[in-house]
Amino acid sequence: MSAARSISTEKRRAVIEAHDGVCFYCGTADATHVDHIVPRVCGGTNDLLNLIASCLPCNLRKHRNRLPLEAEQRALAAAEKAIYRMIAVACVARGRQVSTAR
Repeated sequence: MSAARSISTEKRRAVIEAHDGVCFYCGTADATHVDHIVPRVCGGTNDLLNLIASCLPCNLRKHRNRLPLEAEQRALAAAEKAIYRMIAVACVARGRQVSTAR
């Protein structure tokens, strides 16, 4: 896999930490993989808004059976929530105030 297509170790850790190590699909605390909400083959990117934490079985299952629209919408909402959480953590780490308003 080329460097442009791979997800950096730092980004993988950030996504898994943003989801508290919990698999988005099944809810187990065994999320060790990062999954694309919109698959790369369908135009998805490695942008943080397109990545969620998943366990290995769920990540493999997604590739066999495409997600229904409802699950994809849920995944997008979870990704948005995770991004806001990562931004808040970064702001607090830099000593900035965090606004809860969106």
